[in-house]
Amino acid sequence: MPTPARGTVMSKDRFILLGPGEVRPSRAPMPPVFGIKARTEDTEGRLSLLEVILARDIPRHVHHVADECIYVLDGVLEVEFDDRVEHVTAGGFVLLPHGVPHARRRGRTGRDDHRRSVRPKEAQHHRRQARDHL
Repeated sequence: MPTPARGTVMSKDRFILLGPGEVRPSRAPMPPVFGIKARTEDTEGRLSLLEVILARDIPRHVHHVADECIYVLDGVLEVEFDDRVEHVTAGGFVLLPHGVPHARRRGRTGRDDHRRSVRPKEAQHHRRQARDHL
């Protein structure tokens, strides 16, 4: 899907409102701990947004095309980035640049809810990765 030119106004008929616990349908089966809030086709290829409950630690990996953004809703998320480890609490935000090794682990509470956003070319990779780790 081609990306609209800069300055293009997005269509009003694409307005989406989801209530608590509601998710968008997925093209592929997703683990129950992943909820799709916005698909790349919902945003004209600009991004996707997932709500994730980190049921298992996600080992060190690299995204080669897109950055990853994480907003922690609840609990503590341990983020290993390059050669450092950070503990991100509820309300915290992390930007993980593409090309840099990173990992995500459950913090002290053992269950962390966070939202993450990825650019379209990485979305399919993230779906495969999610199925593999859960």
